[in-house]
Amino acid sequence: MQLPKIAGPDKKVEYIELIYDLIFVFLLQQDNALLSLNEEGFFGPNEFETYLYSTLIVLEVWGSSILYINRYGETSFLDNCFLFTNMYLLYYMGIDTRLDWWSGYATYNTAWGLILINLAIQYLIRTHRMKGRHPDAIRLTRTRALVYLVEAGMVFLTIPIFHATGVSLVWLALLLGVAAPFITARIEHAVPISNEHLSERVMLFIVFTFGEMIVSISTYFEDVLSWQVLYFSLTSFAMVAGLFMSYGFLYNHVMDRHMKANGMIYLLLHIIIVIALSNVSVSLEHMRSLEIDEFQNAVFIGASLLAYYITLFLIARRTEWIQDKMTPFVVPAGILSAAFFCIICFATSNPWVVIGLCTAYVLCMHAAIVLRWQAVERKNAVPVEHTETKKPA
Repeated sequence: MQLPKIAGPDKKVEYIELIYDLIFVFLLQQDNALLSLNEEGFFGPNEFETYLYSTLIVLEVWGSSILYINRYGETSFLDNCFLFTNMYLLYYMGIDTRLDWWSGYATYNTAWGLILINLAIQYLIRTHRMKGRHPDAIRLTRTRALVYLVEAGMVFLTIPIFHATGVSLVWLALLLGVAAPFITARIEHAVPISNEHLSERVMLFIVFTFGEMIVSISTYFEDVLSWQVLYFSLTSFAMVAGLFMSYGFLYNHVMDRHMKANGMIYLLLHIIIVIALSNVSVSLEHMRSLEIDEFQNAVFIGASLLAYYITLFLIARRTEWIQDKMTPFVVPAGILSAAFFCIICFATSNPWVVIGLCTAYVLCMHAAIVLRWQAVERKNAVPVEHTETKKPA
């Protein structure tokens, strides 16, 4: 039996995939709106829990769709029909994303369950087309279809349970969805991932996320020009630019987009990045509010920035040629990060100081990343394929 050659190294992101991703940008906007200020000057644990599970559900659907398109997507009429059906259903999930989520619980979860069934049907169709292929390739599509059907059943089951008891069990279905790639880990090799397509698709979604950050800081420019407006607009813009440049530099110069891996960890790490950037956006929106709890907001944005750079480091570590060359970067970056977070937590919570410290930290981390890579490049013969976006032979 031969292994199916479906997702090759030359697979590129299609425009329809970008249109599809725009609906997820809308959903993430709806999720971020859940983190609004309450009477105590900050969102509480219940609001954050609702935000977290809603965001993870959205990103699980996004990740599942990426993996299917990466392996099997053909931009055919049938594939496009499935894609647009999911987009239509995602609108219902977005509209019913609210703090009083119980009022739209049935609609939200019905839409989610139908999306999972949609994915399962795509895998079942693919199973039928896999005849004559390697047994593991067929087993992979069947297992994925079964997992999504079981997850959909769990989602639908939570609706009557919730209405009868008031207890939501969506976490169980979400955990099954997150575990799906690991359930099929032993047979993932049967249909290889196109890592070039995966890295490009994820990068473009990160760009969309940065676009949302640009929109979120637009309020800093709205007031009559003053030293306060100038200071906050300049520092917030420099922070967003620094975050973007750090990711862009690693993507262009460090990340190995032709690595032989199944892409699961790469995708999960980028989900953390998306959540971290969304949290930074929320914190920046609240930064100048007179009702904000300044200490909690300072800790929130500080922790989000740390999560972002730690995840960037973990992604860079997955590039084999640079793994043993990152150690000299870890110590100074770790000291800088620890000092930054301690100052944020224990020394000050003044918004003027916090946003200045955050911007300085982001720009210093970007400079450290660039300088470290340049040092590695000078001292070592960096392979050409890692410094140029050439296709492998």
